[in-house]
Formats: sequence, C-alpha cells, structure tokens
Amino acid sequence: MNIEAIAAAYELQTSLFVHALENISEEESITSFAENLNPIKWIAGHLTDARMTVVSLLTDTPVHSTYKKQFGKGSSNLMDASFPTLEQIKTDWRSISEELKIGLTDLTNEKLQAKPPFQTSIPDETFLGLITYFVIHESFHIGQLSISRKLIQKPTMAMGRLIAV
Repeated sequence: MNIEAIAAAYELQTSLFVHALENISEEESITSFAENLNPIKWIAGHLTDARMTVVSLLTDTPVHSTYKKQFGKGSSNLMDASFPTLEQIKTDWRSISEELKIGLTDLTNEKLQAKPPFQTSIPDETFLGLITYFVIHESFHIGQLSISRKLIQKPTMAMGRLIAV
C-alpha cells in the first residue's frame, strides 16, 4: 500500500463521517442505546481525536489534550456539558481533515519506513503501518455511526464522496 492510496482512503472517510452525521440533532447524538454501546457524539469525538492523533504524529506536534481526555481510548462515554457539541466536533473534524491532507502530502519515504512511536495490532511495524491502522480504525467506527443512524430511525447514510467537506 502506498501513501496515495492511504490519502485517498482518508479523503473518502472524511466524506463518510460527514454523511454519517447528517441530520443528527444534539439530543440524538447523546442517545444511549445500551450500557455498553457508545452514543453517536462519543464515536464522532473519538474519530476526531484519532485524526488529531494522526496529525500530531505526522507533524510532531502535541495531541489535543481535551479531546484525548474526553474521547480517547478508555475514556467514559457519559456526556456532560463540558463536552463539545456535535456541531463543534464536525467543525473540528473538517479542520483536522485539512491538516491531515497536508501532513500526508508532506511525508517522506524515510519517515514512512521508520519505526513508529508506538505499535498497534497491525503487523506492519513501520510508520506507514501505523497510519494504515488508523484508516482501519476509522472505518470500524464509521460503521458504528452507520448502525447508530438506523437505531434512531434515520435514513441510511450516503456512501459517496463529497466534493467539498
């Protein structure tokens, strides 16, 4: 897999995320379907946090500590007033997606083949493998958003790519 294919997957998933959240109200976004299922807002925040992490890795900048605390792996999915609104999460997603596009364009082959700062479950132990893992991670959670839409009686999300996100 090359970086162009990875960038194309991220671009598509940028659109899928936006489609998955179309016509979801703030109230619907915090609906708890079951004790062990994350609400839509938490999944959206978690995806945004993960993208922020990828950009942090690409640019050697600090992670967004608030998103990490609220939506990082192992965080609570109980929403309160301190969490950003769904609209703010969508705004932050669009912003970080633009940064991601630039960061992927600026990657060198040397960095792609380097050992990543941490290892995930993907067997490829390079920086490219780590970035690829995050694409898979996004797909998994976008699928959860798609199912959650159905649980609140929303139409099936569009699977196409947007021209402008």
